[in-house]
Parts: sequence; structure tokens; C-alpha cells
Amino acid sequence: MEQLSKAANDIAGIIQHIDQFATWWQEQDTMLKSLSDGIHQLRPTHSNRIRLAGIKANWRRIRGTYLAYVTKVRKSVSSSRLGILT
Repeated sequence: MEQLSKAANDIAGIIQHIDQFATWWQEQDTMLKSLSDGIHQLRPTHSNRIRLAGIKANWRRIRGTYLAYVTKVRKSVSSSRLGILT
């Protein structure tokens, strides 16, 4: 019975991670669509420097969140592999 309870807890944890994964990618997709729309609306004028700076800042933010995500996943995978080995 204890193993069944542990399996249920493990499955609940997996479901939570999958939900977080899907939410993160949905947020990234929304940001990328917004950036894409912004880039397509740019015209070759002097006043676009401010918009272009904003677009670059958003790309840097996306890069940062992606790198943080990859780091978190790598740590999680490493931890789970260590748990399997022990």
C-alpha cells in the first residue's frame, strides 16, 4: 500500500512539472508572437530607435528566461538520475 501511495505522489509531481512546462512554453510563445508583430511593424525611420531598443530588451529577457529554464531542467534531470542511482 505504501508503494501505491508513493507512486500516486510521484505521478502528481510529474503532472505538476508538465503543467509548469506547458505554461512556460505558452508564455514564451506569446512573447515571441508579440516580438514578431513588433518587428514586422517597424518602418525605416529615425523614431523607431526606441521601439527597436524595446524589442532588443524583450529578446534579452526571453533569452534569460530560456537559459534559466534550461538550467532548472538540467538540475532536475541530474537530481532525478542521482535519485535513481541511490
